[in-house]
Amino acid sequence: MVEEMFELMYEARGIGLAANQVDLPYRLFILNLHSDPEMKEEERVFINPVITQRKGTAQREEGCLSIPEVFAEVTRPEKIKINAFDLSGNELALELDGLFARACQHEVDHLDGVLFIDRLSETSVADIKEPLADFELEFKSRRELGEIPDDAAIASRLAELEPQTNAMRTIAAAHDTPIYDPESINTPEAREHLASLEPDLFVVADYGQILSAETLGTARLGGINLHGSLLPKYRGAAPINWAIYHGDAETGVTVIHMTPRIDAGPAIAQRSTPIGPDENAVELEARLAALGAPLVCEIVDRFARGEVAEEVQNPGEVTKAPRLKKTDGEVDWSRTAQQIKNQVRAMEPWPRTYTNWVREEGEPLRLILDQVESRAAAGEHQPGEVVAAGGSELVVATGDGYLALHGLQPAGKRMQTTEEFLRVMALVRLMLRRQDQLLTELTIRVENEKRRAQQEAQKMNMLDSELVVASLRHEGYELVNSPKLADTILYNTCSVRQHAEDKIYSALGRLKDLKQRHPEKIVGVLGCMAQKDQKQIIDRAPQVDLVVGPGQLHQIPRLLKEIASGEGRKIEVSLSRSAGSREKIEQSFESYDPLRDPQMRPSPYQAFVRIMIGCDKFCTYCIVPSVRGPEQSREPRLIEAEVRQLADEGCREVTLLGQTVNSYRHREDGREVRLADLLYRLHDIDGLDRIKFVTNYPRDMSDELLEAVRDLPKCSPYLHVPVQSGSNRMLKLMKRGYTVEEYREMYQRILATVPGAAVTSDFIVGFCGETEEDFELTVDLVRECRFKNSFIFKYSARPGTKGAERFEDDVPEEVKRRRNNELLAVQNAISEEDNQPFVGQTHDLLVEGPSKASQRQGDLGPVMQLVGRTMCDRIVVFDGTERQIGQIVPVRIDEANAHTMFGSMVTQHVGPEVYTLNVPD
Repeated sequence: MVEEMFELMYEARGIGLAANQVDLPYRLFILNLHSDPEMKEEERVFINPVITQRKGTAQREEGCLSIPEVFAEVTRPEKIKINAFDLSGNELALELDGLFARACQHEVDHLDGVLFIDRLSETSVADIKEPLADFELEFKSRRELGEIPDDAAIASRLAELEPQTNAMRTIAAAHDTPIYDPESINTPEAREHLASLEPDLFVVADYGQILSAETLGTARLGGINLHGSLLPKYRGAAPINWAIYHGDAETGVTVIHMTPRIDAGPAIAQRSTPIGPDENAVELEARLAALGAPLVCEIVDRFARGEVAEEVQNPGEVTKAPRLKKTDGEVDWSRTAQQIKNQVRAMEPWPRTYTNWVREEGEPLRLILDQVESRAAAGEHQPGEVVAAGGSELVVATGDGYLALHGLQPAGKRMQTTEEFLRVMALVRLMLRRQDQLLTELTIRVENEKRRAQQEAQKMNMLDSELVVASLRHEGYELVNSPKLADTILYNTCSVRQHAEDKIYSALGRLKDLKQRHPEKIVGVLGCMAQKDQKQIIDRAPQVDLVVGPGQLHQIPRLLKEIASGEGRKIEVSLSRSAGSREKIEQSFESYDPLRDPQMRPSPYQAFVRIMIGCDKFCTYCIVPSVRGPEQSREPRLIEAEVRQLADEGCREVTLLGQTVNSYRHREDGREVRLADLLYRLHDIDGLDRIKFVTNYPRDMSDELLEAVRDLPKCSPYLHVPVQSGSNRMLKLMKRGYTVEEYREMYQRILATVPGAAVTSDFIVGFCGETEEDFELTVDLVRECRFKNSFIFKYSARPGTKGAERFEDDVPEEVKRRRNNELLAVQNAISEEDNQPFVGQTHDLLVEGPSKASQRQGDLGPVMQLVGRTMCDRIVVFDGTERQIGQIVPVRIDEANAHTMFGSMVTQHVGPEVYTLNVPD
């Protein structure tokens, strides 16, 4: 049980796990602060733990495996004393501090029924509200799919897991016989107690301890042992398992007269029995127990009569049956079908037989095999190749034939039929395609916030990550599924919020031990945080080898080669607003941006395309001009070529990116090309269906651009135009460059020129010096404009900005939080009201993938739920099939709330689904 708990903990990349988190009814938790399966010496088990003393307090960031990817500050005692028992029954009395003390308190909380969220302040709860809601939605969906048992199933499982009464104890109680159960049978105290009983004979069966010569000597006749093999074959801890594993036709039991050597004493009697062709180790063990029990009674009677005959074991016939290891269960598909079937039978009930399913997206998934049988199949196939998938079985090629798999259990999940597994894995595959993070702890790690309100600002980061991956693959790098396997680990960072930076330092801290054990690994920090805090990064995380700002990402392949050749740490964050610097930026566009890799995009049907970089606006709250450099537009011909390539690869929608995208301008053949001109050129590309662009600067919203959006059918009328505040005083302090009246005029021009335009905006509440009157002016502007949606942020001073240097951050945090919630409530009410007229209308959706819920239970069984967007970027969830992903389909809107609409397909064409699986050796 404990082995399985450690396996689950390592797969989840945790450092601790309580028994009740995995439905086990014991007061027990495990720890390995290294979270590394290779560090077995660091594994700790705490049984019946009690914290007896607590001292001091400290606030640190914590996460919990029960709520993945949610982190928050938790206040706990700094030092504790804890009493417990280990697996051997030894009493523990430890004084702990730091991470060790915090981890123990976290797990004891689980055992006491105290939730992670119960420890959080109101502020922390508010901060994690949205990711927690996402988790709860996913939990509900997984429970509906059967991946997580419901409360009744958990109760039933707990009842099954209640410790069974030991049969020896039951018999002893019935005969009023005392039980003696020492921690070690070989201590002087134990021998003294045994000698006081004046025993004639010890009878041992599956005792778990080796009796020393001194201990055996306390009985007049020594001891006998019932062993589950035909000795001298299979001496050791697992004779039954290894007999089945090696395909033996028969086995049996042997009673030996014990010596201090393991299973080496002379044989007194044996009984043999055939092994059934489908019999597993659990079934065979039960038969051997029934076969051996009367034989033991017979031998005891022989000792009483003095009629015992013994035969010395032949040393030349000795074979070993060592204790099973977890790795003994891994399948080598190059072995024969019969050998693998024997392995499945032999590895019950532990470690089970398993294989790794390599997915196109995501990490390999460990699958436990339950029922297998040989199958005939035509054609030449490689071992481990899936040759048939569907119905009730999955057929896999072996070294000499084929095996049909009837039962599969994904690690940490319940056993599933093959049909259930294929259906769920199809959904998992689609969910992985939709992940916002391009890669997580692979060769590149994208540390982007998942919240929807942050995504507008971070699309540039996502594109940067995609291009870095593509440039490295172009140089021969390959992606791996774990930092332990990677030669290079890179973190692409964002500086919009302090929380994102804190997460980077936490991630770098987790790599410290790995870097010490493998100094040849290269660790790098990229992006805005690297540009802004290069010295601080090196000071706080000296294990970092590479620091590269956003303007130098195209240099990464060269810098990695130089580090690998022994040139030492590299820092490349040069940033200049000179003409020469602008020329270098333009050169990097040409060498870097065209390196697109379809496999690295979050979706094969949608893509970001950078048309400009940097910013010249210098708003006082914003760090972007300092970390991304001067505003520079990309050549139109390069943009057009890239979009044409994307369309040829099947991309249906492109989103043009720029910090102030409508400020785009580039001199070409003596004339200035503006964003409106670029839209006309892209509109003519065959295969492209939709064009979006973000983010817009209010002062640069020209009539020509609005007319292009109106006149070009492929252009989305979705326009994101941040205003930030409804107060002229605040806009002046923010140095936004326009007044509220000028914004209103621009907004009215949008509505007058582009029918059906969907305008969204950004707001900052609690900026330096913001009064209640300033805030009310912002609320009034939101009510007046009735934005489709607004992304609302609480102001936090960012070092390096003019606001942090010039102004005092004087609005209390609780006031910021209140204003944020009030403005959000106003916007949500507007969004929900304005979405109601869409009910009953039919809109064409570009289907992006499965919704967060993935499935719902229909009248005829599970139904896949998909999510798509209308031309004006409204989100719609509807029932569909995998084949509709990436297509544009008509959907009638049946229901709407503030952020999501729900609809039904107007026409639906369903064909057969095709599954492609790959099970490697």
